[in-house]
Amino acid sequence: MQLQTVYKPSKNLMAVFIKKGKSFERVSAEIEKLSINDITEKSGYNKDELYVFFCDANSTINTISLEIFTNNIVFITVKEDYLDENEVKRFLKDFSFKEIYNSYEVDSILSAGIYNRSLTITYLARVLNIIAPDDNGLFFIELLGLNLFFIDGVLTDFQTSDGLSKWAKDWRELNPKMFKEYENTAKLFWGNNLSMIIKEINAQADAYASIPHGFKNEFIPLHRTQFGNINFFMLNICHYKKTVDLDVFLEINHGRYRELLPRFENSVIQVKQYIVDKFTYEFIDNGVLLRYYSIDN
Repeated sequence: MQLQTVYKPSKNLMAVFIKKGKSFERVSAEIEKLSINDITEKSGYNKDELYVFFCDANSTINTISLEIFTNNIVFITVKEDYLDENEVKRFLKDFSFKEIYNSYEVDSILSAGIYNRSLTITYLARVLNIIAPDDNGLFFIELLGLNLFFIDGVLTDFQTSDGLSKWAKDWRELNPKMFKEYENTAKLFWGNNLSMIIKEINAQADAYASIPHGFKNEFIPLHRTQFGNINFFMLNICHYKKTVDLDVFLEINHGRYRELLPRFENSVIQVKQYIVDKFTYEFIDNGVLLRYYSIDN
């Protein structure tokens, strides 16, 4: 059998067999007259939930429709009036996930599902074995090497696993509850912008890794946010001499800063002022951080 990626209806199609338990059952003559997409719908799926594998010219089988990212057969179309189940067994024996679901095919499947809003967390959790699925969440799928992002139960974006930094991956593996808290906070302000959500998680995880004493750090109470988590990035800026320019500051605190009226330093230099949690930050025109101080001071 040889993998092809473009569907061309066969003029030799004679019969359609649907999987029933461990065997196959031929469908009615009326269904056999339908297109692949219509048969898919009759089988209880949408077209983006199935992957159509095309057999070579020497096979009695025309197409095998699988649940995406699996070798679970839903139905088979054949060129003759019967199904040779030995050919099905050979297909399953020779099935290669990496060959069929190569990076190009995975990208195409997910991109089509996102465009059509047709891939739900319910369906993908089943075929990809996602533990504790959530209608709004970011899930790493080891089988695909991808992070999948869902909003309102529908796949909206995906990104390679390399998108997460080492420390963010550690959070996800060792402290999934904390990872979820920072993910949820980022989603409040970035919506479905997965790249910015991951960028923010990375910034906070990397900052956490660089502060002394972890959660026992003495400055943590000063940087607890209204969402209950810690702005480790700004903790580093205020207490450990880390540098930040205005663009990065506005990005990491996107939607969470309050801008004050600018003032003038020495009557000449305009100073922009922003409040984040318990601190005021002042930047001069070129984006350089001039000073910061606790609002309580």
